[in-house]
Amino acid sequence: DPPFMSYGLGVAITNTSMKQSKHSNFSCVNSLTNKSGGGGGASSSSKNFDVAVVGRGLCGAAAARHLAKAGVRVALVGPLEQAARSKGVFGAHHDEGRITRKTDPDDVWALLAVRSIDRYDEIKRESGGVQFYEEVGHLAVAPRDSDTVRERVGNARALDVQCERMQSESTAFKENFPYLDIPPQYDDVYERAESGFVSARELVQAQALAAQAHGASLVEEEVVGVHRDQEGGGFVVQTPSHSLRSQKVLVAVGASSNRGNLLPGGPNGEQVRLALSTRTAQTVHFVLNSHDEHRLRNMPSIIYKDDHCWAYLLPPIKYPDGSVRLKLGGALMRGAQATSEHLEPGKRELVTHDDIVAWYKSGGEATAAEEMAALLNQLIPGLQPLGQINDSCATTHTPTGRPFVGAIGSDGLFVCTGGNGLAAKSSDEIGRLAALCVLEGWPQGEVALRREDFLPIVLD
Repeated sequence: DPPFMSYGLGVAITNTSMKQSKHSNFSCVNSLTNKSGGGGGASSSSKNFDVAVVGRGLCGAAAARHLAKAGVRVALVGPLEQAARSKGVFGAHHDEGRITRKTDPDDVWALLAVRSIDRYDEIKRESGGVQFYEEVGHLAVAPRDSDTVRERVGNARALDVQCERMQSESTAFKENFPYLDIPPQYDDVYERAESGFVSARELVQAQALAAQAHGASLVEEEVVGVHRDQEGGGFVVQTPSHSLRSQKVLVAVGASSNRGNLLPGGPNGEQVRLALSTRTAQTVHFVLNSHDEHRLRNMPSIIYKDDHCWAYLLPPIKYPDGSVRLKLGGALMRGAQATSEHLEPGKRELVTHDDIVAWYKSGGEATAAEEMAALLNQLIPGLQPLGQINDSCATTHTPTGRPFVGAIGSDGLFVCTGGNGLAAKSSDEIGRLAALCVLEGWPQGEVALRREDFLPIVLD
């Protein structure tokens, strides 16, 4: 096998052609892809790659696509959802509805979103037509003249994002959103186009299929360990059935980053930990009847903020079980009437991997679900749901509020993690930046996104 190579990423990473990698090996893809999602007693095998991407989530799959397009031999390693959950491996992408929007009060997250959304059509085309994005529009609601409104509109203007500003008591607002009960004196920023929601499940699938089309190998098994290759240099990524040797490794596993067996970043290959905080998140799904489904048929995705709470709502979405659901996530803020400690943003931290697994399996907390259901009924009165489903999730946060994208040490170990609850819509650009870091370092000439803002922080 040839040594690791540099591929002129300034051109290759942005090339949208469907060229096949000169290193592609589709027999290798077929032999490593376990359609059942598990080891299944298969004999152990060893394969060599330039880069192994550990974590088949939103950012990992995106990075694999960009790496494969650049012409490197890349393996995307991680179990499919059913096999993953049965083994206690959970992912925030195991979901059908995530808001996507170009407006944001934070200029960096706005830019990450714009760049990603602009490539949605490319991802769909390269995947063979996977439909992961619904362009239903997005509405942001906040008290009049609040900082979040001013900053959102200012960043939209700077990035040439089209949006409209309405007032909640205006005729235009009431005509566009007759089902919403928003108090007077609220401002509303409305994106009619290039926004809406994505199916996180289908976006991961689209990225993985596109990566495979460009020559990537898909290894549909859990990674049980990453360690330095003492014999040949580089790393060994171990799954139940395979020992994958690679010159470089990109770890993109979100809340599992500090699990203790995936980051051999110490001077002698010791495992290290990142400065990450994993926090509880919870949603409530209302199963809609046909009448409510019809009256909400033109609903955009929504973010609502005031002094007492914040919430996000997804429009009616059909789930794999055939039900059509309205989904709400959010929290009551400190000082709000009837606030619950577990609902305050960032209050509940999940310290260990066992804590994370237990939280995912719990489905959340009943009291929180009741409060969130009340909030949903406040925003959209008159709902008569057929049922209510409570769900739990976890978000991973960094001290900087930016994703960690970069190297751990100088031996070929990289991370892409810490979405701060904002990364789903922006995952393609985050993955592209990670791919660039793996191959050539932070892109020269990138002035809008500063490398130092994304540098991983390793705990002492």
